[in-house]
Amino acid sequence: PEDVRAGLRPPEAEELASLARDAAALTVFGHLGLVRPEIPALGILLTVVMEGADQRRRFNRDLAALVARHGAPGLEPSAAGLTPANAAIDRETQRATGIYLPLTGLTTVLVGLLLFRSLWAVLAMFLPVGGAVAMGVGALQLLDEPINLVTGVMPPLVLAIAFAGAVHLVSRYAQLLAGGMTVEQAVSQTVRDKLFPTAFAFFTTALGFGSLALSPVHPVQVLGLVSAGALLAALVLVSLGTPALLLMMRPRPHAPAHRRRLLQSVAAWALARRARVILGAGLVMLPLALGAARLTTSIDGMALLPDHVPEKRAFTRLEREGLGLNAVDIWLPAPVPDYGALLPAARSLLQLSLELERDPMVTGSVGVHDLLELIQLRTTSRQGLPDSLDFFQLLEDGERHQLRRLLHPFWSPTQGLKLTLMTRQVTPEGIQRLRRSIRQSASRHFPQQRPRISGHFMMLIGTPGALIQTLGSSLAVSGVLIALLFLLAFRSLGLCLGGLLASLLPVVGVLGIMGWLGIKVDVAT
Repeated sequence: PEDVRAGLRPPEAEELASLARDAAALTVFGHLGLVRPEIPALGILLTVVMEGADQRRRFNRDLAALVARHGAPGLEPSAAGLTPANAAIDRETQRATGIYLPLTGLTTVLVGLLLFRSLWAVLAMFLPVGGAVAMGVGALQLLDEPINLVTGVMPPLVLAIAFAGAVHLVSRYAQLLAGGMTVEQAVSQTVRDKLFPTAFAFFTTALGFGSLALSPVHPVQVLGLVSAGALLAALVLVSLGTPALLLMMRPRPHAPAHRRRLLQSVAAWALARRARVILGAGLVMLPLALGAARLTTSIDGMALLPDHVPEKRAFTRLEREGLGLNAVDIWLPAPVPDYGALLPAARSLLQLSLELERDPMVTGSVGVHDLLELIQLRTTSRQGLPDSLDFFQLLEDGERHQLRRLLHPFWSPTQGLKLTLMTRQVTPEGIQRLRRSIRQSASRHFPQQRPRISGHFMMLIGTPGALIQTLGSSLAVSGVLIALLFLLAFRSLGLCLGGLLASLLPVVGVLGIMGWLGIKVDVAT
């Protein structure tokens, strides 16, 4: 409230001395960064529960408003962590989609005008393509899927691919008009000549994206399914809608003969020297393809954010100052039914936390033992765990209820105890090593229990393998299915192998270039 904010005053010396004593007595304050005399700063550690696709962005807005409201001269509060960072990724992705989708649309229109010099011809291409993109975006909304870092790729991707198919039709139409046909004759002949190859191209492309449905990463599944559906919609809209619009608008696109002759000359030259061209292509592709062996994966979400984003600046600054902002929750599912059982369990938990804090990746931990130490300090001025919790029974009902609320996040009489570790940002291998270390240490201090390790950070363990699995399975499945389609369509093994090889070379080349340039395989790439 404003009246409380207006009443902020510098702390008195006695208050500072009391705070310093608490911070010195309870190392958890320093480990978690809750008290930082060298900055100086005070911190709050939040555990957040999210429900619904839009909750992260809403939480970020509320958190930013809260931080701004409590700012004052000499106080510069900031919020950092994985939850604000993930919300920032969602926000920046939607902002980028709002920029790049119109930019992609404008670029395709300008390319169409440059190719054909006819606004009506461009509209005959763009309207069906835009309809397919709108259907893809509508499908995301109907499925209640957010436009995130992965699904945000779909609209410009479908726009570019579908527009290329429409260009294929209009090019043939323009060529036939230049040869002396009427509009009706040119459209009819275009449909006869180009409907099957255009539809085949759309269908095989949709099949390739549909293979992403095999991915264990949910956003990648959504990208594959929605992109495949939008491309199938483009197959119908472009193959039928563009010829219909050409008949209605009757454009006279520009189709210079010298452009066609130039392309035909290049093709004829390459075919005449096909052995040397294929050998040259192989010599170029071989060193590029070797780079694919250097591909590595990444799970660093901060790398996906621009440096100017406040959430990234706060995260990197606090990590640089030695604070770990990645929470790892360790649940020890031993029933601890009452205060009598809580104290010995807390002693074992203290030993487990001290052992884990020796790991250089861990910057601090917090559990029920820290809260009991705090209660001991504030009630008796003594350090360490209390000898007994009998005095809890002397509390009034309201105080006892407040105490249970304080202990609840870290102690459940039926579910057991929770220990939260704060860790630095590390590689996937580092997370795997930490998990092994947690299990080994827990087996020594809680030999009868198998710890349940959770938290956002631990969820990232399988991501690199899932991405590589997606890459391999989608390429394999789409390659096999497209090969079968080639065989069914053309009944020729030679055409099938030639088409697959021509399609595979650019894929291998791109993966090789990524490897040589050190571009990591992440959810976006």
